[in-house]
Amino acid sequence: MKNKKILFISFVFLIILGFLHFIALKFHFYWTLRGFDLLVHFIGGISVAFFGIFIYLNIIRQNKPNYNWILLLSLFLPLLIGIFWEFFEFKFQFRFD
Repeated sequence: MKNKKILFISFVFLIILGFLHFIALKFHFYWTLRGFDLLVHFIGGISVAFFGIFIYLNIIRQNKPNYNWILLLSLFLPLLIGIFWEFFEFKFQFRFD
């Protein structure tokens, strides 16, 4: 398995994300600190982007990577997951306000 460093970076961001989410729920930061949820979403997007790059480099494109595809993947994969999440919230009428 190549590119273990990319997978490690993804998991480091996931650990940071989990820690921030735990702290935010404990101290109500989502409701009291303006923009805190944007920080959490941004870190989650970074983690998804790194994990997508890892999958691309190790499963899809095992020999020579195409850096244009890596850029597109790192931009649009978190966006796509975010859009699916919004549809999921709408379908099941979740409200986190």
